[in-house]
Amino acid sequence: MVAQIHIMTSSSGNDAKVYIDGVYKANTPYYQNQPALSYHEIRIEKSGYQTRIMGNIRWPPNGMTYEMDLDLNPTSIEYQDYSASGIPSGVGIWEGNNLIGYTPLSFRLSYETHVLTFKKSGYQDQTTIVGTRPGGDTIYVTYALVPIPSIGRSEILDWYLT
Repeated sequence: MVAQIHIMTSSSGNDAKVYIDGVYKANTPYYQNQPALSYHEIRIEKSGYQTRIMGNIRWPPNGMTYEMDLDLNPTSIEYQDYSASGIPSGVGIWEGNNLIGYTPLSFRLSYETHVLTFKKSGYQDQTTIVGTRPGGDTIYVTYALVPIPSIGRSEILDWYLT
């Protein structure tokens, strides 16, 4: 009595390691004849993804096929990449009291929400909150600083005398 077993991990790309009852069998896609009506533990491992374990899986009756297309979740990401640019260039990017660098700039921060302030002499500061993106893809941050109006000395004197 034999059943056909198909195990795939197509959403996260195949090539995950398949273990049945703790014994490595092959990489996905996995196609194998197994004893029918028996119970097994399946473990799927792939670098960069969380291990998936399913216990007490019952193979189907003789001549039947059991197909599994499993989703694997990426492991936790520690850093997020950002790329900042805007008008004018040469703007300082600050997180709290820490200068990250000057634009245009690509940089990496811990994988969490951050408050960034863009600063340049003669311009009003601009603050923005940046988050994270699933999968850690680069987040593009843009800004447009507003010039601070300058009042010349003669304009102040004219105002005072009127």
